[in-house]
Amino acid sequence: LKALENLTFWWDGVANTSGTLNLKDTAITRRMTPTMDNGYGTLNLEGNSIEGVFPAGITINTNCFIKNNKLTGNLPAIGSKIKKYQVQGNAFIGDIHDISDYRFIEVYLAYGQDDGKSYDRVNNPKIMLTGEIPNLSGCTALTFYHVGAGEPWIRGFKNDLSLASDFDVTNKLSKFYASNCRLSTAEVDKLLNVFANAGVTSPNIIDISGSNGYPTSAGLADKDTLVAAGWTVNLPAQ
Repeated sequence: LKALENLTFWWDGVANTSGTLNLKDTAITRRMTPTMDNGYGTLNLEGNSIEGVFPAGITINTNCFIKNNKLTGNLPAIGSKIKKYQVQGNAFIGDIHDISDYRFIEVYLAYGQDDGKSYDRVNNPKIMLTGEIPNLSGCTALTFYHVGAGEPWIRGFKNDLSLASDFDVTNKLSKFYASNCRLSTAEVDKLLNVFANAGVTSPNIIDISGSNGYPTSAGLADKDTLVAAGWTVNLPAQ
């Protein structure tokens, strides 16, 4: 598809319902249109410079790779059998997905939403993603979950999330990021406790740094347990 780099691209000509559409790194800039098909198995638009609202009527059913564009609007809809969801590096706003009963999902990456501007990250940050980090214990294939603000936090971007009251994880989830998400101290304590008791088989990293509450002594004890088990744990500044 490299030949597309020198052609005028029209989304109205795209027709690939339930199949695979791979337009990775093809230098597309034209805005997507609501007249596109409304369902895709795999949609790969990674590494273009596509601007504008992602059409609300499109659902991705298996794999969604649209990172590193300039897409706006709500996060793209996904089917219950989604496996990989990678939409980082756009300018999406609104609620993250409730994937609590998505047993096929392996990767959920929604971090680093950024509208290209700069804000006062202390007094008036730009809030991008909202909603609730769900109970992940039903996501039995999930290994990587990232809803943090990512690098754009340097220019004043944050997310405003809460933690589900029944939050839990499976022993598969080895990478978890929720940095700069405004979690409370009680939520940070709960999160650390859940991971400390999950018995994750391949511990890697828990990043809850930035604008989250600092854990209590109980949370710090759970953090020590996690580090002893092989985790890297990044906490907010005290």
